[in-house]
Amino acid sequence: MNRARLVRLWPYAAAAIGIFAVALALIIVFAPQTASALWTFVETKGRRVLEAHALMITFTVALVAIEPVFLTWKKTTVFGVFVRRNLTAIVDLGFAILYLSGFKRLLEYVMTFGLAYGALKLGDRLETHLGWLRWELPSEGIVGAATGFAAFFMVTSFVGYWHHRMMHWGWFWQLHRFHHSATELNILTGFRENPAAAVVNVILTVSPLFFLKVPDAGLFASFVLVNQIIASLQHSELPWSYGWVGRWVVASPQMHQVHHSIDEEHQDRNFSVCPLWDRMFGTWYAGPNRPSAYGIADLAHVERPLNQWVINVRYFYRDVAPSLPNLVRGAQPRSPAPADAVSSSVPAE
Repeated sequence: MNRARLVRLWPYAAAAIGIFAVALALIIVFAPQTASALWTFVETKGRRVLEAHALMITFTVALVAIEPVFLTWKKTTVFGVFVRRNLTAIVDLGFAILYLSGFKRLLEYVMTFGLAYGALKLGDRLETHLGWLRWELPSEGIVGAATGFAAFFMVTSFVGYWHHRMMHWGWFWQLHRFHHSATELNILTGFRENPAAAVVNVILTVSPLFFLKVPDAGLFASFVLVNQIIASLQHSELPWSYGWVGRWVVASPQMHQVHHSIDEEHQDRNFSVCPLWDRMFGTWYAGPNRPSAYGIADLAHVERPLNQWVINVRYFYRDVAPSLPNLVRGAQPRSPAPADAVSSSVPAE
C-alpha cells in the first residue's frame, strides 16, 4: 500500500479510534460498574467466539500455507498480502480478521440498525412454531450423517443460488459490489462481505431451517466449516477444476473465478456453490475463455475501497427508504434503478 493511500485512510481510522477512546473513557470514569460488566461480557463472548472459530482459523491458515505448493509464489495469498501489499489484499485480510474474531456479527447488527438481530430471532421463533413442518435430517451412523449432510447441502445451495442472484439486482447490488471490487483473488477474499448485507443474508442462513431440522449440532457445525472451506478455495487463484464434481456438484476455484471476471462474456454466470443449479437455471458458463482480470469497472472501489463501502451502504438505504411506505401498505414498490443506472455503480458482475 503506497503512502498516498495511507494518508487518505488515516483520518478515518484516527476519527474512529478517537470516538471509541472517548466513549470508553467516559464509561470508565462515570460508570465503573458498567465498564467492569462490559469487560466481563466481552471477555466471555470473545473466548467463546475464538473457541467456535478455532477450527475455521486453523483450516484457513492451512489453506494459505499449502497454496505455494500449487501456485507460483506471486499468485499466493502470502505474497499479495505481505509482499506486494496491494490494497485489495489488505482489505481482504482486514475482513478475514473481522470475521474470524467474531466482531463482524456486532458490526452487522450496527450497520443494519438491529434488523439483522431481529430477523435472526424471528427465524428462531418461526422454527419453533413450524416444527411439525420440518423434516428431521438423519444423523445416525456414517450413512445417516452423509445423507443428512448431502440433503442440507442441496437445500442450502438452492436457496443460496437465488440469494446470490438477488444480490446482483437493483438495490442489493449496492451491498454486494464491495465483494466484487476485489481486483485479485486469494484465500481471504471469501471473507470480504459487506456487513450491511446481513439482514438479507439471514434469509440464506435461516430459511432452510424452516423445513429441515438438524438434530446433531456437530453436523450443522461441520456443514458451516466445509462451506467456508469451499468458499475460501473458490476465491483463490488455485487452478483446480475438480473434474466432473466441479461441473455438477461443488463449485471449483476455476468456476468461481469466472464469476468474478471483469469480461463481458462472464457476467452473471456461475452463481452457485453447486453448479447443478446454474445449469438448471441457465447461468452456467460453458465457454473456454479464462478471465482477463477480476473486479468491477468502477475504479473508485479500487482506489478507495473503504470509502466506497460506506457510500454503497448509504446508497442502499437511500434507494430502499422511499419504497418502505409502499411495502408496508402492500402497494407496488417503486422499481429501483438497475445497477448500472445508479450513481457510481456498474453492471452486476
